[in-house]
Amino acid sequence: MTNFVRTALFGVALATSSLAFAQTTPPPAPPPGDGDSGPFAKVREACHDDVERLCKEVEPGDGRLRECLRAHKDELSEGCKTAIREAKPHHHPRRDGN
Repeated sequence: MTNFVRTALFGVALATSSLAFAQTTPPPAPPPGDGDSGPFAKVREACHDDVERLCKEVEPGDGRLRECLRAHKDELSEGCKTAIREAKPHHHPRRDGN
């Protein structure tokens, strides 16, 4: 084989493997945001005592704490209620309808 053909085949193999790698790499991590500050961090802070008082036995995840707070909405502190009310415009429901 000539050097040209070998170089061309190597280039095609390299390009193909690079393309495959580019399509399988995970997406970059989301930028810092509501997890660190913003309305949802305010809800976590404002409702911490309410969660401890009303939902102590609830395992976090899959919306369980949210549902517990919703079930006890009449018992929530005013600070927690206010933080939830202020965060509502920023809420994007999950695709499964929650």
